[in-house]
Amino acid sequence: MKRMLLMMGAVCSLVVSPAWGKIPWGENKHVAGQTHGIETLEVISQQQNAELMHSILPYVLNKKPVRVTVDISPLGPQYASQQKQFEEKIGALYQQWFYETVLWASERPEEFEDIISLLSNGINLQFVKKTESEGYRNCEVEVTIFPTLKKFQQEMGEGESTLGLFRPGGVYTPMNVFIHLEDEDTWLHEIGHSLGFADESEEGHTNNASPLYRSARRATNSVMLDQQGPEEDATGPTCADTEGLINMMDAWAVRLAKRKHPTDWPKYVSKRITGGWTSLEYGLDDFYLLGSSVHVLFEHRSELLPLELRLLENAFLNNAAAIGELSPAEKDFVQNLQQRKALQELKQHNFNSK
Repeated sequence: MKRMLLMMGAVCSLVVSPAWGKIPWGENKHVAGQTHGIETLEVISQQQNAELMHSILPYVLNKKPVRVTVDISPLGPQYASQQKQFEEKIGALYQQWFYETVLWASERPEEFEDIISLLSNGINLQFVKKTESEGYRNCEVEVTIFPTLKKFQQEMGEGESTLGLFRPGGVYTPMNVFIHLEDEDTWLHEIGHSLGFADESEEGHTNNASPLYRSARRATNSVMLDQQGPEEDATGPTCADTEGLINMMDAWAVRLAKRKHPTDWPKYVSKRITGGWTSLEYGLDDFYLLGSSVHVLFEHRSELLPLELRLLENAFLNNAAAIGELSPAEKDFVQNLQQRKALQELKQHNFNSK
């Protein structure tokens, strides 16, 4: 009942113009050539210490319109009158991702207050007609719909034989989502790529997800899987997927805050992001910090800035039980931190006793 009421509230409050997990998850690393990803149409400098991904989430976090074109021309003239219906269907798929995230986050409302407030207040998704001028197109996402897989392959080439493709281009090229009518169950999966998700197949998780933002293990129940077996037939975003979306939003929130407030950015993000949080799914001890799995951050700790390293150390010191099973290297790391903390406390005690 609680989830139903929350769903009704989310449906009423999300703004669409016109009508509109356990992670593990991997943030997509399909980048143009060797450049970094696009963040609000800007190439990010390498000094920001991460390989960035293509996603509409910066627009969502900044409460900016996300402009989408839906190209149904490959379907032929007989479908021309159905333009609005296809736009509404695509809009509903975006809604589904964010509705489910609000529902899961509402299980712990104080901890995820920022996520609930942002997504419940609405996503400004605007459908526009495609225009192009000097290589610049007027949208963030282009959805192209083909009638069949065969037609898709004819147009895109045999090398692009997947059911859909998320293919970002240069700085001013929108993200492209290719789908077809023969398998509409894959549409939600392809929309997930425009949010920044990589495929959760073994190959996709290993090769197409950023090493820094990929979690320590792969999801077994996710719409970002290839849907080839009974365990992989999720028809809507799972807890794994909604956790992935929250974690990606956290990662982008950190990046945006660093850009505006490079020295004191932690003041401008949720305490959950800098303190860490555990899985939304009962019984699982995944722990996330700064938009990453804490175990992955540990593996990349030599790449972290001093402030980020301190936050990682605090997470290990204050949340050892929540973080779950530690590797031998992590156990040594925590033991050294505890010894250092005890020594500091002893020195402070001796100083105060004088």
